[in-house]
Amino acid sequence: MFTPEELAAMRAADEEIDRTFEMTEDDLQLSRAIDQQARQERSKRAAPKPRTEEQRARARAYQKKRYWEKHEEVLAYRRRYYAERREDRAAETAAYRRRKLAEAKANGPTYFSLWLKQNGITQKEAAERLCVSLNCVTCWAAGIFRPKVDKIRAVWPEYGGENMIHYTLNIEPPVDPPAYTCPRCPVCGEETDSFYKDKWGNIVGCPECVQEVTSWET
Repeated sequence: MFTPEELAAMRAADEEIDRTFEMTEDDLQLSRAIDQQARQERSKRAAPKPRTEEQRARARAYQKKRYWEKHEEVLAYRRRYYAERREDRAAETAAYRRRKLAEAKANGPTYFSLWLKQNGITQKEAAERLCVSLNCVTCWAAGIFRPKVDKIRAVWPEYGGENMIHYTLNIEPPVDPPAYTCPRCPVCGEETDSFYKDKWGNIVGCPECVQEVTSWET
């Protein structure tokens, strides 16, 4: 806890500090002038010098040269990369094709192959009509890749149908559900979910026609 004398001394010290560092109007004007001069100098340094037409042409030629040098470096790197990994990429592609072919054989024939067979169109003819390679059509028919329906319908508008989605997803098309049947009690003829049997296995009734009572009520 401060005494009144200590509080008065601290108050006097604060007033002395305020008088020492107090900024007058002249000081504010001088500070604004310094800031304005610094901004002007920065703007002068930031402004680019105008270039002549010769300098522009020389810059364009240099940029073009650097572009083609970089382009050649990129092409050389890609050629070297694919040359070093050609065997690995070929093995990965072959393994992928074998895996997809095994999956396609397990899932059964595709809709595209069944449609070609139904309409008597060979894979070679389909490749010529669709303007794709024979290998592409073979992959479509085997189920390795899925064809684009719009591309095929541009040549054969009748391609597709209500069961196409089921062939594409390799699932069975929907069938009508069986007629609803419920078991009936052989004693009373009512529909029931459970029967009562005696110890010899003979049906004696169902919850509709058999009632449980105590031995004292009989």
